[in-house]
Amino acid sequence: AGAGKTSLAVRIFRDRFSPFEESTIGAAFMAMNQDGVNVDCWDTAGQERYATLLPMYVRGADVAWIVVRASEASPDANFRKWETKIHDTAPPNQITIFRIVSMADTVGSDAKIPECDFVTSAKTGEGCSNVLEQTFNVARNRGVPQDNVVAIDRPKDSSSCCYM
Repeated sequence: AGAGKTSLAVRIFRDRFSPFEESTIGAAFMAMNQDGVNVDCWDTAGQERYATLLPMYVRGADVAWIVVRASEASPDANFRKWETKIHDTAPPNQITIFRIVSMADTVGSDAKIPECDFVTSAKTGEGCSNVLEQTFNVARNRGVPQDNVVAIDRPKDSSSCCYM
């Protein structure tokens, strides 16, 4: 919880930002169509009680977003942890995983940003259009009419699970 997944998804799918976004309970759904290609986004909650639902959202998905805060203490370990959880349900050749660093606006310009696919800020919009563009590119290249995006990241403590 607290990685800014909901704020990021709302910025990407609705081009809006609110500094007071409500925490996701269970999962929230957003969708977008571009040139006949649909992208569905399941913004999953991060509390441990929702951990068993992850396979339901990942199964059949073409893209998964793993989102960590720019100020995250151990982002590489968290990226690897979530990649493993995703690949337990969806083999690597069936799903593209994007490593996304969020809240880039909250760290100084000299901050060490972990290796990732996208550096984003829901507040400023930085990197958001690139995430959406590349997600649609994967969906188009897969040639499937309905594509799903699951965004997850690491919980606040090691005992909780997945969320976006």
